Amino acid sequence: MTRNPTTGARSQCSEPRNSRRASALTAAARAAGLAVLLLSCASSPSPPEVCLTLEASPNLNQFDGSPHVVVVYFYPLQNLMAYRQTDAVELLDGGRPPGMTGDVWEITVMPGATRDLEEVLPQNTRYIGVLADFYSGPSQAVVEAECPTFGKPTIVLTASDVQVR
Repeated sequence: MTRNPTTGARSQCSEPRNSRRASALTAAARAAGLAVLLLSCASSPSPPEVCLTLEASPNLNQFDGSPHVVVVYFYPLQNLMAYRQTDAVELLDGGRPPGMTGDVWEITVMPGATRDLEEVLPQNTRYIGVLADFYSGPSQAVVEAECPTFGKPTIVLTASDVQVR
């Protein structure tokens, strides 16, 4: 038995009352912190991704009878119609269609090359605008922002066009 020095009351517990209260408060604070952490993780959706294959023709970007590299630009989009209504030359000059969710990124593709792309996208991205800057003029396509388990889309770059398969 121990005696409380302040009140003189006897207690059968071996630790003082204030120590038990502090332990209980510490445990409650830890539990509350853990609950907040778990809820914040559970409520955050994972960012969207896009998975696709770029397949370039051996005759890519024909000019004067020879194939050349082509620069392909990717636009993360929330709104499909705004991208389709924006002039491709304006985009090549640095224009941004309404509804973009992040920055444009680009890849230079060699004739005959095949590349697999997997990109994590900004939140709210639903589509990817694809723009290739061919000698004959720009060509555009759109793919959904997803990473399907089977049958990911293929962006086919021909001598002067972008196609989605």
